Amino acid sequence: MTPGRRAFLSLVDIILFALDARIPRTSIRVARKYLSPRKFVYVLTRTDLADPAATRGWIAAFESDGKPAFGVQANTGEGMKELVAFLKSERERVNRSRPSCTLERPLKLMVFGLPNVGKSSIINRLVGRVRAPAGGKPGLTRGIHWIRWGEEFLLLDTPGVLEPGAVKGDTLMALAATGAVPETRYDPVEVALWLIERVSPATGHAEAGQPAPDLSPNSALLVLEQFGRETGQVKKGGEVDLTRASQLYLARFRKGGFGAITLELPGDGTP
Repeated sequence: MTPGRRAFLSLVDIILFALDARIPRTSIRVARKYLSPRKFVYVLTRTDLADPAATRGWIAAFESDGKPAFGVQANTGEGMKELVAFLKSERERVNRSRPSCTLERPLKLMVFGLPNVGKSSIINRLVGRVRAPAGGKPGLTRGIHWIRWGEEFLLLDTPGVLEPGAVKGDTLMALAATGAVPETRYDPVEVALWLIERVSPATGHAEAGQPAPDLSPNSALLVLEQFGRETGQVKKGGEVDLTRASQLYLARFRKGGFGAITLELPGDGTP
């Protein structure tokens, strides 16, 4: 954690911990080490791309552990009403705890999470206008800055937390599959094969949120090759261009083209 981020953590009342609803466990494990023990609220983003039943399961799991949690789709506003109501009640609670102060102060919030998880979209939806850069690539937010939300709240926007080279294995695969790391950090073919092994080989859809049973790497390669042929990613001579097919497969997954898929379910190992 940088000294600047550490200093700001000591100033905020609540941390809005943004998690990609498709990979909540990975989102927590990678980013949680940067957090202080201060109160935080889980905000599951990209809920339109995740299995609704799985999202409800994650929220229930967090709440049963005493952690407030909300599912939101910041681009459309779905779920934001409930989050705003909670934050307003927290502001009232914080000000009630300061009986010696006659003037109410804004609730100070930090929006926190991995790159490209939707932090800036949450801020823009809360504030009601575009105040933070938002898009489909990691790294659009460059610095730490305060954003005023009416007279009631101050929002602290921060860059995504992810140290270069700090993740590998399944963690890197999950982050790459959902677009949380730059394309230069991974092999698209490797990530696409990893992803295919976790969804139905016949349709590209998750089977009730579960990994496809007994899908071997060779079978995953056949699925990718078939996908490449069906989408016209073929070189001269009829050979499938695996790199282009993989890039297209990942892009389609990230946009929800294979349906609403959650790669990590609550249960064993839930943080």
